Amino acid sequence: MKAVIVFAMLCGSVQGAVIQTAVNPANGHTYHLLAPYETNVNSWDAIRAEAFSLGGDLTSIQDAAEDAWIYSTFGPTALAAEPASNIKSLLIGMNDISTPWSWIDGAPVTYTNWVPTEPHSSVGDGEDYGGILLNFWEPGKWHDLRFESGDVVYAVVEVPEPSTLVMACFAFSGIAIVWRRR
Repeated sequence: MKAVIVFAMLCGSVQGAVIQTAVNPANGHTYHLLAPYETNVNSWDAIRAEAFSLGGDLTSIQDAAEDAWIYSTFGPTALAAEPASNIKSLLIGMNDISTPWSWIDGAPVTYTNWVPTEPHSSVGDGEDYGGILLNFWEPGKWHDLRFESGDVVYAVVEVPEPSTLVMACFAFSGIAIVWRRR
């Protein structure tokens, strides 16, 4: 038997949630800005599911340059978008849901950019998610947020540099394996 790889419709496309996409030239990763979700206790799980469907997860910021790139790349889009809000944030992968503040992907915490009085929550108190402030307090700095507060939260998804096969999958909109006998 000889396996022949034929490109077909296996990799799907995401409908509607992505409002901006950019590639960070410093690390080659693709980032997506997701439209805001209704802020409720289920938002974290819904946002992560969307991130996984894009092949990534909420971003883990490793240094000041990446932080500045995310803020300058996605901040203007989120600020210009509806709805208007007193507080808009870019949701990142920093959280203290079940452990002290850590990155959702397990990356070491080597850089932070918290507002001087943040984070002020403790594990599991509701303000368990890290966000980059856009139009309140100290724009560009991080704060801990809760989804039930009415803040408008735009998630930033980071997709690592794709492998050749994944790139081919996107280029041809899918992959299927067809077995052929000689």
